[in-house]
Amino acid sequence: MELRQPIYFMAIVEHQTMHAASEALLISQPALSRSLSNLEDELGLQLFDREKKRLVLNENGEMVLPYIKRILKDVHKLEKYLAEYQKNRHRIEIASLAPAPLWGLTYLYHQHYPEMPLNQTLLSDTQALLDGLEKHLYTLIILNHKLSLAHYQCQPLFKETLHIAVQSDHPLAAKTSITFQELDGTHFLTLKGIGYWEKIHQYMPHSRFLEQEDPQTYTTLHLSTVFPVFRSNLTIPRFSLMEDKIYIPISDPEASMTFYALYPDQLKEIYAPVLQLIHTIPWEKYREKEHF
Repeated sequence: MELRQPIYFMAIVEHQTMHAASEALLISQPALSRSLSNLEDELGLQLFDREKKRLVLNENGEMVLPYIKRILKDVHKLEKYLAEYQKNRHRIEIASLAPAPLWGLTYLYHQHYPEMPLNQTLLSDTQALLDGLEKHLYTLIILNHKLSLAHYQCQPLFKETLHIAVQSDHPLAAKTSITFQELDGTHFLTLKGIGYWEKIHQYMPHSRFLEQEDPQTYTTLHLSTVFPVFRSNLTIPRFSLMEDKIYIPISDPEASMTFYALYPDQLKEIYAPVLQLIHTIPWEKYREKEHF
């Protein structure tokens, strides 16, 4: 059976005459008639009865109809799949719960695929990330838990642990680790846009977070105040080159996240080779420009 035969069959079913169906298909009437005859010969069944000038499905045709519809539906799904596959092969759309995976993956792709466009999105809602991946808004998403889904690859990336950065004369500077309970009541200078990490505020209900939207304002305040700021094991290698601070890890389990990349199976050839290099990221160089 040729792929065009089911299409021609459905056109005849819809228009009920060879003349109208051939016009709709933009082919000659004899060509359509030959195609139908070939299909009936292959199946060994007559599919239509002629009633005056109309072609009407007979019992055989009614039996074949749902199978023809299923074939065309599967063809449509295949065409859609291939179209998405081709589109996704030439773009990288990464969305993540937290900024550090975006910084790291952006660095790797700029190193290995500098010609490929890359867009990134920060979202704190896991379901929004999954919905976006399913709807092809994103080609890869970063979650904070492992997820097994049919037709998707899930690959571990790295672990991030929050620290606080304080001046050497700060009352907390002598600590080797600290908890949210101990920090509750401490006021922090923060920069907006940390995604899922914003949820840690709930563990310090008596603290105030002086959130800044403008990076330049944040940097100016950081350099002129004694308020602690947040860092992580991933960002400290770079910040330690630019600031003289004491870094204290937060020991609560909520202060650490292990990140996982989730992407469709058909994009494995694009993502798997680069993700295997995730532990080679030089975190002291992960961004060309960085604000305190």
